[in-house]
Amino acid sequence: MLVFLLKSTACLVIFLSFYKLVLEKESIHQFKRFFLLGALIASFLIPAVVFTEYVDVPEQIVLSASPIAGEIPSTATEQVVAEKSYFDWEIGLWLVYSIGVIGFGIRFLRNLTQIALRIRKNPKFKENFITRVLLRQSLPPHTFFNYIFLNQRQFEEKHIPQEVLLHEETHAKQRHSLDILFIEMAQVILWFNPIIYLFKSSIKLNHEFLADRAVINGNHDHSHYQNTILSYLSHGSFEQHQSTGIANAINYSSIKKRFTVMKTNTSRKSFVLRSLLVLPLTALLLFGFSEKRQIEKWDPTEKVLTLDGNASPSDLKTYHELAKKYNAIPIEQRIIPLEDLKELERIYRKMDETQKENALPFPECSPKEEGQKTIEFIEIFINNNGKLVFQSNIVPLEDLKEMLSKVNEHLSFDQRKKVVRSVIQVEAQTPKNVIQQVDKILTEYGSATINIVGPETSMQSSATRGEMKEYNALAKKYNAMDRNHMVIKKQEVNRLKEIYGKMSKKQQEDAEPFPNFPPPPPAPDAPEPVQHAPATEAAIPSPPGVMPAQEPNSALPAPPPPPEPKSPLEHIKEMAGKGATFMHNGKEITAKEAIRVLENNKRINVDSRGSDSGKPIVKLSTEPIVIEN
Repeated sequence: MLVFLLKSTACLVIFLSFYKLVLEKESIHQFKRFFLLGALIASFLIPAVVFTEYVDVPEQIVLSASPIAGEIPSTATEQVVAEKSYFDWEIGLWLVYSIGVIGFGIRFLRNLTQIALRIRKNPKFKENFITRVLLRQSLPPHTFFNYIFLNQRQFEEKHIPQEVLLHEETHAKQRHSLDILFIEMAQVILWFNPIIYLFKSSIKLNHEFLADRAVINGNHDHSHYQNTILSYLSHGSFEQHQSTGIANAINYSSIKKRFTVMKTNTSRKSFVLRSLLVLPLTALLLFGFSEKRQIEKWDPTEKVLTLDGNASPSDLKTYHELAKKYNAIPIEQRIIPLEDLKELERIYRKMDETQKENALPFPECSPKEEGQKTIEFIEIFINNNGKLVFQSNIVPLEDLKEMLSKVNEHLSFDQRKKVVRSVIQVEAQTPKNVIQQVDKILTEYGSATINIVGPETSMQSSATRGEMKEYNALAKKYNAMDRNHMVIKKQEVNRLKEIYGKMSKKQQEDAEPFPNFPPPPPAPDAPEPVQHAPATEAAIPSPPGVMPAQEPNSALPAPPPPPEPKSPLEHIKEMAGKGATFMHNGKEITAKEAIRVLENNKRINVDSRGSDSGKPIVKLSTEPIVIEN
């Protein structure tokens, strides 16, 4: 940004210097008007122009220029420190700039409001397209669009010369207020640039040249017009009364320069010569202050790293440097640190198809051989188009299973279930069916845990502080009890499950562990028929909670042992025979997949319920299942 401002300021200085030296004293006022406006616009367009040059770089130069694997540039730490201090300094400058914009913006709006109030509160009358506004204040005549502001007493007594009225009417006819509004808005945005004020002064002075020329062309008498201005205006009146800044008004300090220009007549030949000089001047500024960018084309693909697409230029530059660095190392010796690998994958996922085609190849790693270190962490990225990135390679979905089989192949399925953790990184619009298929493949591979993370994880619900405090108190209470002698209240258990279901992953990790409640006792057998006492004996009821006394020799026989409960796997198979619907973590799965999930995870929670359709619903979940009343 600083370089851009310096370049634009240099262009403004050169254009203004050219105007002062070559054009200002000439009588080509219409040309000067458009030159000043065009120069102001061009000064901010030229630094933004980018000329791109494509450079061929031989492959061997690229390889020799690559740093050694694992080498960190010595300036990396200095660059981070510099960027941090520059960021703080930049915030301070933006704060000062914003205050200036607000101040000048208020000033600009105040001037507009002042003119609007003058129009509304003072008498006015319209003549042709001109509206004269009569003021009680002793202000010099000034113009804003089609409104000419005049002192009421001087106008009614006809003390205002016709030349002055014609001068102001010229401002209105030629719409000089458009130029003033443009330069005023530029001043609000670029208030810190002193050249803007010089441009504003030159534009307003040129408006006076144009109005003077119109008056002189009407009566052809320079001396009479000059005497009229001198006799009508006095320096003291301008010291005491000033018009608003955004109106066209006669400036006393510019009278001498105006009188000089009134006598000048530029020849046609001089006009053509001076106007043609603008072309080489603009070309030189375009050549000197535009941006020149070289883009390298790499052998053998002859493709270039473009700066269009979703990845930013800084991201593409980082990717290019890392890819060039690791592609220069033989694949058998290539070792990519985890930080660099994640950065490569992050930028690659942001690229569109054109950027990927034009970028350097993604540096691949050599496949792991049997006996090498076990990979305990597997990360798979899926973009919005369903494309997969696994182990720094673009992998088709149908090949993912085969690629996984080559990872940790020295481990058995049970061993992988103990050590391998998997993460599926997704984007906002990643197809859900692709996520489900990747999840299924990782389950069949034997991953101990599978976490799906992405934009949706930041939107998950979380428990409030009060709910966390309530949960921790209840969980701590039950965790302190002996599991074989727990006194469990249904209302409290339901509350624990409700709050736990609201928690985020981070809250669940930081909270008290969910109590390990014992399974509910089996339903009791039907009671034996009660033997009534003889009619002659009155039965004495026992108090609530007290068992009636028994005869010493009338001990009841022991109840039969409860039937052996079915295993979860047998239960799932039984439900499958009844045509049940199976759900795993909220997703519907088949009976075969439910059996596979249960076989691979012995600690999964199972809940079976009836439904309106008559077919039971069986829910499988790795989290506690909330039982709705």
